[in-house]
Amino acid sequence: MFKNYKVLYAEDDAGIRKNIGEILSLLFDDVLLAQDGEKAYELYQNESPDIMVLDIEMPYLNGLEVAEKIRKSNKNIPIVMATAYTDTAYFLKAVELNLTSYILKPIETSDLKKALKKCEEQLSYSKNSEIHINQSAYYNVGERTLYINNSEVRLTNRHLAKLK
Repeated sequence: MFKNYKVLYAEDDAGIRKNIGEILSLLFDDVLLAQDGEKAYELYQNESPDIMVLDIEMPYLNGLEVAEKIRKSNKNIPIVMATAYTDTAYFLKAVELNLTSYILKPIETSDLKKALKKCEEQLSYSKNSEIHINQSAYYNVGERTLYINNSEVRLTNRHLAKLK
């Protein structure tokens, strides 16, 4: 289903990590597993996964902290957050980090597949995300940013609405 992509799954509970890892292995050729947030970020830096699935509550760095570090350098990688919490603060932080999906634990295979499908759509969309206006200007759809002479130009919400 997602054979052409590399996925990283981070979960501190060994049993859950093993079970979800097995499901992911049926869907992906390349599956990376991390037992904590620090290892997840290390694998992200060294292995360049296409998709991240992170548990929120993990040792060293929680899933939101990992996502926040990743977003500093990569605004486009699809990130799915898995959690047993329904706390509003977590949801708000997830929105702020522009996560692709937020799934509740225990993780149902159907929910995981739906989230991964969104990731796949995001990846295919971001591959074609630059609209070249002329030789010196282009618009990055994924970042919602205009570049003129390789300098970022901030657009207002009104401008962005007109671009939709």
